Amino acid sequence: MLKSRNENFTFSNFENYNVSNMWIRRCGWLAMLIDVLVTAMRWLMMIFFGGQVLIFIGFALWMVWKDAIKPQLIPAEDIDLAAEDIIGRYPDPEEEAFARHERAWYRSDGAEQTYWYRVRKVVRKRLERS
Repeated sequence: MLKSRNENFTFSNFENYNVSNMWIRRCGWLAMLIDVLVTAMRWLMMIFFGGQVLIFIGFALWMVWKDAIKPQLIPAEDIDLAAEDIIGRYPDPEEEAFARHERAWYRSDGAEQTYWYRVRKVVRKRLERS
C-alpha cells in the first residue's frame, strides 16, 4: 500500500490493491448496481459489434460467391451457345465479345464480367481454328 503522502507515485504501490472490492465495500449497493450496469453495457456492446462483424463477413462471403464462384459454375454449353451466337451475328465477333465484357466491367458486375470473359476465350479459340 501507500507508505507516505510525500513518496512519488509508482504503480508498484498498487500491485495487491483491489480497487473494485474497496469501492463495493465503501458504497455498498450503489457500487454493485453500477458494476452490474457496466458489465451489462460491455456485453451489449460486444453483442452489437459482434453482430456487425458477422454481417460484414456474411456480405463479403456473399460477394465472393456471387462474383467469383457462381459464374465459374455456368455450364460450358451455355458459353459455347453464346459464342456461336456472337460469331454468327457480328462481322467482328471478338470485338463484340470484348464490348459486352467491357460494358459489364463499367457496370461493376463481376458475374457478368466472368461470363463474357469466358465467352471471349471461346470466340478467340474458334476464330484461331478457322
